[in-house]
Amino acid sequence: METNKITLFVGLAALIVGLIPYAIDIERHFTGPHASISEPASGSIQPNNMFSAYGTASNIPSGDDLWLVVRSGVEARWYPSTRLVPLNGDWIVGGGINRPSAGPQVLELILLPDSREGTFVNYVNALRLHDLNPGMSQLPSGYTVLYSAQIVVQ
Repeated sequence: METNKITLFVGLAALIVGLIPYAIDIERHFTGPHASISEPASGSIQPNNMFSAYGTASNIPSGDDLWLVVRSGVEARWYPSTRLVPLNGDWIVGGGINRPSAGPQVLELILLPDSREGTFVNYVNALRLHDLNPGMSQLPSGYTVLYSAQIVVQ
């Protein structure tokens, strides 16, 4: 009888330990960073390369920033657009998403640690000062894509 209790206890303990990673994932799902793009809708066709976007964001950690980045399906390059600053859970970029070419694009909401965003900041500053938009061949390490939407720019 005592052996059955020990076996039951060990089995329950193993089950609980095995469930811990899943419990952490569930907790992160409800309390972790979330972001989405409401417009342009995934699958939409934009008439030109100057369009606006808006969406929602919540639980962005204080040591991270949320960026809107356009990934070209034609050139396989990334084009940082802007750092997003959610206000009451909403963010908006009005008419300033400029991509130099038409075709398939992926809008990505990227979470990036403050310590890694210098590359994006320098890119956006160069774009504003010199009107250069060559794109980036890779993203800084440590990023997380929170949401992506595929669109086509005519």
